Amino acid sequence: MVHPGVTRTENTPAVIAASAAASGASLEAAERQISARIAIGRIVDAQEVAYVVAFLASPKSVAITGDAIAAGGGAKRGDLLLTGAHHRLAARITHDRQYRHRSTSADARAPLPLHGTTI
Repeated sequence: MVHPGVTRTENTPAVIAASAAASGASLEAAERQISARIAIGRIVDAQEVAYVVAFLASPKSVAITGDAIAAGGGAKRGDLLLTGAHHRLAARITHDRQYRHRSTSADARAPLPLHGTTI
């Protein structure tokens, strides 16, 4: 399982706008506040998360089984990125995206293969 953390996607502007509106900050200041909570100091690009997924899907990842991989640039200890309305907005966006994927994916409910077997 890959946990992408804060990732720049098509929904990022809405999350930044919600953060800016809640704090009264400019869009640029809101993005800087979000980025300041990430260890690498910026929002991770979706392509960077895709590289992790591609590696995990490759034969080179055979030693990784059942692990959760964080690919979000590292959260700073004790920081929560989103609270209140921001968290609800991010959760709704995530839920909507997962629902669209599951409802359009023919194999969404199929068992996952584990080294040639099914679990």
